[in-house]
Amino acid sequence: MWKCRLEVYRKRVLYLLACFIILIYSKAAWAETDCETCHSGTEARKWGLKDVYAGIYSYRFRHNNVSRECRRCHIIEEFQIKAESELYFPGSTTEGIFFLTGLSLDKEYEVELKFKDQRKGVVQRKVLKLKPSRIAVEKGDGAPPSVRTIRFLGIREGIIPEGILYFETDRPAVSVVEYWKDERYRERVVNLKVFLKEHTVRLSGIRKADRYRYRVIVMDVFGNRSISEGVLFAGEKKEGMGVDALGEDGGRVAETAIKVFRPAPAADLCLHLMAPEPVMVSVSIREIIENTKHGYGLRSARYTNINVCTQCHRAGISHPVGVRNTRADIDIPEDLPTIEAGVITCVTCHYPHGGDKPYFARFDFDEICEMCHKGL
Repeated sequence: MWKCRLEVYRKRVLYLLACFIILIYSKAAWAETDCETCHSGTEARKWGLKDVYAGIYSYRFRHNNVSRECRRCHIIEEFQIKAESELYFPGSTTEGIFFLTGLSLDKEYEVELKFKDQRKGVVQRKVLKLKPSRIAVEKGDGAPPSVRTIRFLGIREGIIPEGILYFETDRPAVSVVEYWKDERYRERVVNLKVFLKEHTVRLSGIRKADRYRYRVIVMDVFGNRSISEGVLFAGEKKEGMGVDALGEDGGRVAETAIKVFRPAPAADLCLHLMAPEPVMVSVSIREIIENTKHGYGLRSARYTNINVCTQCHRAGISHPVGVRNTRADIDIPEDLPTIEAGVITCVTCHYPHGGDKPYFARFDFDEICEMCHKGL
């Protein structure tokens, strides 16, 4: 008797388990194929959207499960608001520019600025909300930045002595400083993160009573650059150089002017800070997203065009991705799409959903290289 009852219970459990699996599968299938409702046929044309599925169904070769896994590649499933990056504006300077990189043109962001004092911590906060597509584009005047007031402030002793070189530019710029006693052994100090007008550079290994040649290369946010050269004499250490000072009032922050713009032809934004006195500030960027039919928002172009691909395909097998073309002899045609004004991705050469050629290539491999590398 008990064996019969056990068999009945077993069948009921299997039946309920089968129903549960069918229910989950039907919901999953609906979740994946629901994208087709809006992104195909007359509905896509109604909303001004590209009919993605018409292309997918016409391909000779189709990516595995591409019509059922839209959400895996395109949609953020979990609530993820976090600081995208944090930058530091150096102390002892009153004006500078950050590049805010990796932002999507059609998304909204919250930029939080924390003005800091070395002793008191955060003394002021400001929050900006911005959408990159609405930010004005500036072209600049085409003039290169000029270097002014180059001074050697002396040597700081230590295990490795440091010489302090100070110079100013007429507009915010990044810099590369080269120095040497012997042409064969050049040293280089690079600052490519923050565009400043007042530059303090630490030259490692400087020795007293030696003469050094130096070269200062500066570039503004529009790509204009200039070069200054000269000779410095590493004399005695000077006291009270004040390289790390924040001001006599202990870092009190007065009202700071903030401007956001996009320098042509770059796709990234610039955050321009102008303070009435020296400040130190950190910048945090958060994406503003809400839970909609697209989950918690759409993933970035870098994720869908690079990160998803490299989860299964080893990166760098044929061509580097995630890099921007900077060579004058290479011209990327519109038929090979890039992101962020020139960044090469996997999708530059391959269709993501499938294609009519092997490896979903956009063109035959005997011609696709020469489309960018002329005369290869």
